[in-house]
Amino acid sequence: MNYKKLQIRIFTLSWLSYAFYYVSRKNFSVVKSTLHEDLGFSMVQLGTIETLYAGSYMLGQFISGALGDKLGPRKLLTFGMFGSAITSIIMGLSVAYSIFAFSLVFNGLFQSTGWANNLKAMTPWFNQESRGKVTGFWCTCYTAGPIIATATATYLLVNYSWQTAFIIPGILVMAVGALVFFFLIDSPEKAGFESSEVTPSREINEKSKTPFMQMITHPTVIVYGIAYAFIKFVRYSFTFWLPWYLYERLGFSKGDSGYVSVAFEMGGFFGVIGIGVLSDKYFSKNRAKIVVICIMAMAGALYLYQLFGGADMLLNVLLLALIGFMLFGGDSVLSASATQDIGGKEATASAVGIVNGIGSLGGVCGGVIPALITQRFGWSALFYFLIFSTIFAGVLLSVCTQKKGTRIDRQN
Repeated sequence: MNYKKLQIRIFTLSWLSYAFYYVSRKNFSVVKSTLHEDLGFSMVQLGTIETLYAGSYMLGQFISGALGDKLGPRKLLTFGMFGSAITSIIMGLSVAYSIFAFSLVFNGLFQSTGWANNLKAMTPWFNQESRGKVTGFWCTCYTAGPIIATATATYLLVNYSWQTAFIIPGILVMAVGALVFFFLIDSPEKAGFESSEVTPSREINEKSKTPFMQMITHPTVIVYGIAYAFIKFVRYSFTFWLPWYLYERLGFSKGDSGYVSVAFEMGGFFGVIGIGVLSDKYFSKNRAKIVVICIMAMAGALYLYQLFGGADMLLNVLLLALIGFMLFGGDSVLSASATQDIGGKEATASAVGIVNGIGSLGGVCGGVIPALITQRFGWSALFYFLIFSTIFAGVLLSVCTQKKGTRIDRQN
């Protein structure tokens, strides 16, 4: 098989892998209001479960990134997908709050293997010059994934039962995990080719440091991670609570709440492509600049959604798509191509794992904090808090726009 065909294979498998991680993740958010009604779980209880999930996901990012650089992505991805699938099936067979909490904690650990190791699988197959474009198209997996997951879970919930919305997705994720195990190749060298990634000189000279230690002491990685925590708080607040907000606050039906919320990810689908291409064309030497532009524009879109989102369903969809476009576009560049630029071939999984690990603090907060704010101060207060978080991330990240480069070999 020639190199081009192998690139297509790796791209396709890693895209499918991360997209289907969401199938055994997003179903809980879709079913949440039904669990509240049928099993009596309170809003705070449901938020607490998702906080536990996000906490285990955060811790797992650091471990999975380090292991991915050491063991290779294929093994970690197979392990993670099968584990996540099993926890989803267990939830479909349970009615006890403790089992749901236990399952989601382990689901978070298994889910944490996905992002860093799929990017690790991609990095050696594509060079830095095309990274923004390639990664932009690849990052459609984490906008298409929630769309697939939400549509699948909503269909199963409306037409069958909430139990099937956990069991069937688990089976689907296992099937994709099997494809990854049998057909993913960790690097071009294992297929008899040279890597497309040029390793920075400082990485070669610093043999005394592991990739993880190089990245955990890299100042730009830390700034990226902190800024990403605030961005991820906004993203996870939408992921966890948007269907509930549409149902409880705006009065949409359960079906409409699930389907309308897809507009958020649909806007993100086009955002990751468009912003990725622009980052290659105009910002390849400092991708933080385009991230700042995106998230500041997102703050404005959030304000408009707070004012006009309840006026009309079509306007709601359009504003959700705009928020998704800006959020996922900036998110994908910051957590993927910009961080890959820092890590290079040898340390991609560690760099991505650290940025996502720190960033996942925002995911932890995105579970229970929106519930607490909403119950005490109302939905409007939550949206203003999201706007503040977005602006703070933009101000913090603007520090990185003053630097000419972020590669390891430029730091001396």
